[in-house]
Amino acid sequence: YSEFDLPSWRLRQCFAYSLFRFYPSTDFVKEFVKEEELIRLWMAEGFLGHSSSQHEPEDLGHECIQEFLRRSIFSSQEDGCISINKSKALTTILAGNDRVYLEDNGTTDDNIRRLVKGSNMDVSTGNFSSLFKNNKSVRTFLLEEKQQRVPDQVMLSWLACDAILSAFTRLRVLTLKDLGMKVLPASIGDLKSLRYLDLSRNNFNKLPICIGELLHLQTLQLSHCLKLKELPDDVNYFASLRHLEVDECTNLMHMPSALRKLTWLRSLPHFVTSKRNSLGELIDLNEVRGELEISH
Repeated sequence: YSEFDLPSWRLRQCFAYSLFRFYPSTDFVKEFVKEEELIRLWMAEGFLGHSSSQHEPEDLGHECIQEFLRRSIFSSQEDGCISINKSKALTTILAGNDRVYLEDNGTTDDNIRRLVKGSNMDVSTGNFSSLFKNNKSVRTFLLEEKQQRVPDQVMLSWLACDAILSAFTRLRVLTLKDLGMKVLPASIGDLKSLRYLDLSRNNFNKLPICIGELLHLQTLQLSHCLKLKELPDDVNYFASLRHLEVDECTNLMHMPSALRKLTWLRSLPHFVTSKRNSLGELIDLNEVRGELEISH
């Protein structure tokens, strides 16, 4: 990190993780990530301290972003997205052995902590059995469809998803985005260390009740789940949930009955009023900031 003379361990950790997040493939492709997403990933990894500390982790993350922008390590766009300005050669040098970009026929050692994979993974062939068996230290798994798919096309089967959840039980970060999934396996409830869960742009009608057992979950991303009709009522067990993203969930019929108990929520971009939910439930959500769309 000497080239940038980063003054704190927090900045160094956030920078190294950014290299992993910005380059999820072996080919150089400049990628843009929303600032809020990157900050929440840093939170999930524990780089920004705890919410019980003097400073809120989101504010510390924003300070890191501003420092990287000041040093021209990051560049920003008007839509709130950022990109990294350094070459992939630097990524390889600095990210070191603490990350891996997994290819279809690639192999990894037993100590990898972060995996990113294309949606064409097929566990039914057995090619990934050794990976699932040996790598218990994985903390981040990113699986996102980069190619356009037809609306009802399923890119990740229930069996393949269950294999992932059953294998990587120590995950802190899990992204299963835009895969056409219709049912989320109940094994999601076994990921007791999970802090960040992105299920955006899937075809769920509902989520398993056991998702409420994720006591450490900070971010639940469900944006553009167009077929989602309801959320589990047991959200009051989300003792750490700070960001509940349900924007563009156009078929959502009502909010969880215990939503008013989540007084630590900081973002809730969409609220649905119904016979079960009134605007009065928002009164106690004093920490919510940013845009809030209300529909009926």
